Amino acid sequence: MDKVIKRYNKMHKKAVYNILMQKLAKIVLDVPVNKAFDYSITDKMAKPGSRVSVPFGKAKRIGVIIDLLPYCEESQVYKIKSIDRLIDCEPIISSEMLKTCKWAASYYHHPIGQVIFTAITPHYRKENKEPRQKIEDLSKINPEKILLNDEQNKISKCLNKDIHKFQVNVIRGVTGSG
Repeated sequence: MDKVIKRYNKMHKKAVYNILMQKLAKIVLDVPVNKAFDYSITDKMAKPGSRVSVPFGKAKRIGVIIDLLPYCEESQVYKIKSIDRLIDCEPIISSEMLKTCKWAASYYHHPIGQVIFTAITPHYRKENKEPRQKIEDLSKINPEKILLNDEQNKISKCLNKDIHKFQVNVIRGVTGSG
């Protein structure tokens, strides 16, 4: 009898654990509707500001998680769909940017989904993960390796002399064109 109870308790704990892992995600889409849609999510990596692929009508859409809540099946009046997949493990929108977008949507009476999708780059509005081409860090380039003509050297020395002060410089002609 004790073995049966232990086995039941193990199975029961496992079932409770799986139910508790499920969360309710408030997801906004780039649609002219002034509310967030509810989807269930089990991925632990999901955070507010991450993009997800969700079923919306008969199509799949890209959405952004704006909030994660505990999932309570009894309190739901309607059927909750689950997300298809998590696109970003790390959020592409910071919490400060989310707060700003929520404020802008409230202040300007504009749908929150459209505000957030306007705030992100066109590259992230699609299902792309990272830009194809990385931007070079120009601070790593050694200025001595760049070949300058005499006029460019003269201007470079003048600019670097007062580099820590505010100044306005206008360079005209071939020297300023690169």
